[in-house]
Amino acid sequence: LTPDAGRGQFVLTGEAQNYQTLLQYVGSLQQASALHDVHLQKHQVNEAHPQRPVAFEVQGAWQP
Repeated sequence: LTPDAGRGQFVLTGEAQNYQTLLQYVGSLQQASALHDVHLQKHQVNEAHPQRPVAFEVQGAWQP
């Protein structure tokens, strides 16, 4: 998590088990009342890993 408190924005990076799990996670962040403008900025499937996890970056904002 990289917050920018002055602007009330954040960048969240992580890894999900699969794309569907990632979409569910982003959806739950979008429903959080304290957050707004949450969106998936980028994602990439790790094809070299047998379980094919998905690295991601989510951006969003909160009321400072």
